[in-house]
Amino acid sequence: MPSLFDLFRGLTDTRKGQGKRHRLATIYSIIACAKLSGIPGGYRALYLYARNLTKPQRRALHCWINPRTGEYEVPSETSFFRALKLVTVQQVQAAVDSWLDKKLGPLASGEQVSLNTEAEAQDW
Repeated sequence: MPSLFDLFRGLTDTRKGQGKRHRLATIYSIIACAKLSGIPGGYRALYLYARNLTKPQRRALHCWINPRTGEYEVPSETSFFRALKLVTVQQVQAAVDSWLDKKLGPLASGEQVSLNTEAEAQDW
């Protein structure tokens, strides 16, 4: 997973200071993991997926550490909403396709890995 985080690390963050508790790379990495795991739906489904991540998974995805509790916290549903307003599904898909090619090798002609289905596209 660290290399997936690194994939999104270079994105320019245009959010205002108040909305930057969770790094964009963390949010997009969680989205990619959720979609590659077959999680259907929109922002709420992404949040529920993130909430079920284990402590080691949250650490690997560089989740925010709450200074009061010392616990890794996942982005809220609205964090996913705001992050997906900054990029298109196609941009996330292109980045993950490139990452998968490096990890698994290029797909054979006619094969495809998709982060979402036609029905899910409306939820993004």
